[in-house]
Amino acid sequence: MHADCTEAFYKSNFVNELHSNRVSDADRLHMLRILDEHEKAALNEEQQAFENVPSTSTINEMTDCLSDIDLDTASVKDILSRLPPQEVERFNLIIKNKDAAMLLLPDWKPWWNAKVHGNSIIDIEGTYDDGIPLLLETRQISTITKVKPNARLVFSILDIMYDIIAYVYVCRTLNGDVFESCSESFFLVTQASYIFDASCSCKFVFESPKEVVSTLSSRLLAHCDLSPKGVMAILSDACKIIQSRLFIVAALSDLHRMVSNVPKNSRANSISQKIYFFACLANDAALQKEFQLDALFKECRME
Repeated sequence: MHADCTEAFYKSNFVNELHSNRVSDADRLHMLRILDEHEKAALNEEQQAFENVPSTSTINEMTDCLSDIDLDTASVKDILSRLPPQEVERFNLIIKNKDAAMLLLPDWKPWWNAKVHGNSIIDIEGTYDDGIPLLLETRQISTITKVKPNARLVFSILDIMYDIIAYVYVCRTLNGDVFESCSESFFLVTQASYIFDASCSCKFVFESPKEVVSTLSSRLLAHCDLSPKGVMAILSDACKIIQSRLFIVAALSDLHRMVSNVPKNSRANSISQKIYFFACLANDAALQKEFQLDALFKECRME
């Protein structure tokens, strides 16, 4: 409303200026023609916006079509089969437009946007529906294996984190609904991650945080439908997660639950055990001190 008043004010003064003696006839006609075209374009936009709003009769018709089904449990296919053809066509057009489709989704706020103070989570960007994921009950590495982990193995935690970037990628792709279809979530994780990709025979034990970030960025660009800007957004989310050991274990815990819930998949079972091991490694205070994990994570954030 304020913008409309401001536009009207300047337009009125502009027209008054055109009627003064300081403007030539040619300039006056040219500017009046521009104003006229601007008004016509604005009217066309308003008309198109009005035409795109479903009429009351259309809304009533859709309500009648869907009155006898449970929208919370019905499949998309069942719902679409009951809609008028023109509404199905409109729905398909919206789905093809990614920006428009995003408007249909609820406003999901990632839990990692909360701020850590010590061992507590303080919400800094509004109320969160679920909050930080429940932490796994981890064990000390010495109780799991007698073999002492290679010091360079700590960098693989970062690969898991970018599998938690894969986790972040899944969360962003599915708007936070990672447990709605664990099989789909698992597929996206394997798509974004070298560690979980069965077709990748390479063994990654990184020499530096810079190598970690470079390798994982290349993976996201090559195997996920992400632009360089999208990759940077995912990396930015990951940096928020690796700001604390609490967040790292929380993300690994959520990923472990998701992978563990993939039905009848032996590979998922194997991967869930690997995730649990890394969660234990990340949460082992003795190893954290010995390998200086906090310093390594900080260096990765700087990269």
